[in-house]
Amino acid sequence: MKTLIEENNLMSIEDAARYIGVTTKTFRVNYSNKLNDVKHTIGKKCYFPKDSLKRFLISNKN
Repeated sequence: MKTLIEENNLMSIEDAARYIGVTTKTFRVNYSNKLNDVKHTIGKKCYFPKDSLKRFLISNKN
């Protein structure tokens, strides 16, 4: 049985920061608010869909 996090392909803030290639603190300051519309809060932790992170990276390439 899959958990809600696995089922929806969600990543924690720590995993999302590693995926983007920044520190957790940098992710919280610079990216977390920009991704508010896709953020899921489960308990006290925030999670982000991996697909949304991919789209965000593609749309914000230099």
